[in-house]
Amino acid sequence: MAHLTTDPTNVARWVVVYPIYINSRKTLEQGRRLGVGYCCDSPTAQEVALVVKANLKLECILEWEKAYPRDFMQRGRVRVQLFDANKKPLNSGIPNRQTLLKYIALQINKIPNRTLPPTDDAAIFAQFVPTATTSSASATPPANASAGGNTNNKKNKKKK
Repeated sequence: MAHLTTDPTNVARWVVVYPIYINSRKTLEQGRRLGVGYCCDSPTAQEVALVVKANLKLECILEWEKAYPRDFMQRGRVRVQLFDANKKPLNSGIPNRQTLLKYIALQINKIPNRTLPPTDDAAIFAQFVPTATTSSASATPPANASAGGNTNNKKNKKKK
């Protein structure tokens, strides 16, 4: 891209980390970048930013309005300044993007009292659907149900 600068200190050139990159519940096709053994369970962009700022002491920007293209319902990404103006790593322990992702996932797993979302789709769906409190005795039959017999006469006719 010719319009972007090659200066690594420019925010547009910082490393982008979406939480889905280190989510052990996602497949490689869905966007995970590491092996499942290195990943953590359902990380958030806020947790990623917390680890980068507190543990690595690297400059980062949390962008809540951004979404991962393959999973646009999950909001948030973090831009991390990994290199200085001379293209040298700011933290000698984190020389590249893969090492950064592994470190972030490891530290998120160590966060105490981390609350995880429900593991199955039924539990997630149940959060948004109100439960019905009507009993089966007061239930009315559907409007198109007949009192008895078969209403489809074509099936009852004999073929000649």
